[in-house]
Amino acid sequence: MTLLVIVGVVLVLCGALENRRRKARIEAVFAGRERLSPEQFYERYFQEKGVPFLIVSGVRQILEEQLGADLACMSAEDDFSGNLQFFLSFNDMADIEIVEALESHFEVSITDAEAAGTHTVSDIVSLIHSKRPNGEAAPVSDSKEI
Repeated sequence: MTLLVIVGVVLVLCGALENRRRKARIEAVFAGRERLSPEQFYERYFQEKGVPFLIVSGVRQILEEQLGADLACMSAEDDFSGNLQFFLSFNDMADIEIVEALESHFEVSITDAEAAGTHTVSDIVSLIHSKRPNGEAAPVSDSKEI
């Protein structure tokens, strides 16, 4: 019984240490960057490209949920094979979970090759935009005729 308690305490301490390292890494990557609301993020990086706001905000929301982080300081060129790679090292399944969440939310199918070729936030937004019928933001089933 005592051994179980010791193991439990060690696991809790290791988890707390990992959370601190993760938080420090996030702060280091985003240090000195301006916090952007979803609207500001859209206007700065995607509005001129003709991407619907709901796609951009949906992608950002999914990334925040799946990565468990506030991404208000994220840029469109942040790269999951570069400066954001640490997110994937903290959760071996994060990339798969992100793809599944994107597929479910936007009702699209993403191939392994497409996922492997998608590195930046801009790449993700562009991929989803290209897969939506006529570039629509919301799933077709959400459309309502009046």
